[in-house]
Amino acid sequence: VVAGACSGVASIQTQDAFSNIPNVGADSTANLSGTTATFFTDSGCTTSASSVTVTNGTSSQSFYFNATAAGSLTLTAASAGLTSGTQAETITAAAATKLIISTTAQTLSAGSCSSAITVQALDTYNNDTAVGSSTTVNLSGAGASFFTDSLCSTSTSSVTMSSGSGTQNFYVTGAAAGSLTVSIAATGLTGDS
Repeated sequence: VVAGACSGVASIQTQDAFSNIPNVGADSTANLSGTTATFFTDSGCTTSASSVTVTNGTSSQSFYFNATAAGSLTLTAASAGLTSGTQAETITAAAATKLIISTTAQTLSAGSCSSAITVQALDTYNNDTAVGSSTTVNLSGAGASFFTDSLCSTSTSSVTMSSGSGTQNFYVTGAAAGSLTVSIAATGLTGDS
């Protein structure tokens, strides 16, 4: 499931000790849980719910969910007197909406080459993600010179994130002592500095 998107239909089902599927003899409420998950009763994920009810004479009930954090997610349905059911889900990052500089600030001698500075693509929920097409990242900063290599020998004013990639490195030097602010920008994405 993509982060922030409504899942496909998910279902809970009653089973006996032999994995047969009996109908319940009375309405049975199942409480739904899952770290970072929100549950819904409809396919548009507009009507939230913390539980669903398997009604008298039936053996299953459907629900939907979404989650914003990429990674593994375990959903649990629990009902009094019954063994809880669990299901593992994988939440994948959504499309890139912004870029950040993910490396920490560095202290450099004037004129020396920095360590790698990494541009990271994020989705709207701040999950690491990849760009969907080749993306030019423009670099700027008063008093800064930018380079593509760790020796600071090949100068540049931009770097390119390849389609399907989520990171790209660059390097910087500054001639004058003092603070230096580096900014990154790309068309269609929120930048950072």
